[in-house]
Amino acid sequence: MTVWETAAALVMMAAGSIYGTKKKAWGRRALFFKVLATMSGVLLSLQSALLTPELWRWLLTAGLLLCVAADVLLEIQLLAGVSFFGAAHLCFLGASFCLGGWKLPAAGMALILYGIFFLSFRRYLPKLGNLLVPGLIYPALLCLMAGTAVLASCGEAGQAPATFGAGGLLFVASDYLLAERVLGKSRKGQNMAVLILYYGAVYLIALG
Repeated sequence: MTVWETAAALVMMAAGSIYGTKKKAWGRRALFFKVLATMSGVLLSLQSALLTPELWRWLLTAGLLLCVAADVLLEIQLLAGVSFFGAAHLCFLGASFCLGGWKLPAAGMALILYGIFFLSFRRYLPKLGNLLVPGLIYPALLCLMAGTAVLASCGEAGQAPATFGAGGLLFVASDYLLAERVLGKSRKGQNMAVLILYYGAVYLIALG
């Protein structure tokens, strides 16, 4: 682990913990720490992109930067935040395609992950109203991103570090728990679990 990687991990853990524990008490003022945690991943990814200027690294950095914007917008307007996360996943998808993650098995994995989402939350679909279309499209994009990231990280076609695929899967797990919370299936400790998985995803993708 390099000095930059260690520093990013420490900042992310500290800032993420402050946000998670102070969000209710501080309101939107706690967003500073949420942004700081994600920005540490952006800077780590940017350093890699500057040292090894390949398109896929720049796409990862752009995606993580969009996650920073999404972090803020999610607290202000849900649909705007989801849209920016969707744009981030498009960047991650682009990176996966650059690294050979476009093969057919990626689509199969994406379908399995999407099926889990659909079966888990299908009874809530009629209640989404105007959010129904985004509620169907976003998980599909998320699951496709994870599937291609995993394929890009393993097998003969894979050229990405294993951390990229692991980060994609953690993103899916984080959003799954977040969907449960938003739809009223909140459990004790779920908020912190969402943050741990999310920042784990950001960090692992940044290592890519």
